[in-house]
Amino acid sequence: MSGSKDYSPFERNDAFLKALTKEQDFQLSGEVPEREIRAVGKRLGVDYVLAVNIIITDDGYCHMSGRLINLETGAIVKSVNQKREYENSEVLTAMANNIAYRLLNKNSK
Repeated sequence: MSGSKDYSPFERNDAFLKALTKEQDFQLSGEVPEREIRAVGKRLGVDYVLAVNIIITDDGYCHMSGRLINLETGAIVKSVNQKREYENSEVLTAMANNIAYRLLNKNSK
């Protein structure tokens, strides 16, 4: 992300991470408090958030999904999903890099 001409990464802080955790907890319950996460992003001057969910299943697969969220509107700009056989942490790194590329590259679908 640091090499992107279109986006500038920001360091996470406790307030932002707590808001993201709340958002994720509410998503799992079926309720998404977009106003909370959007308000924190606005205070921090953040326009977009990359949210990634990773699940490693008992059958040895890693499922990773990512979303690029516009914090001003709450809209999901782009979402991507992957599934790979999980062997070690290198698989997670490769998948995360692929997810980030696909979310941030304008030519990627």
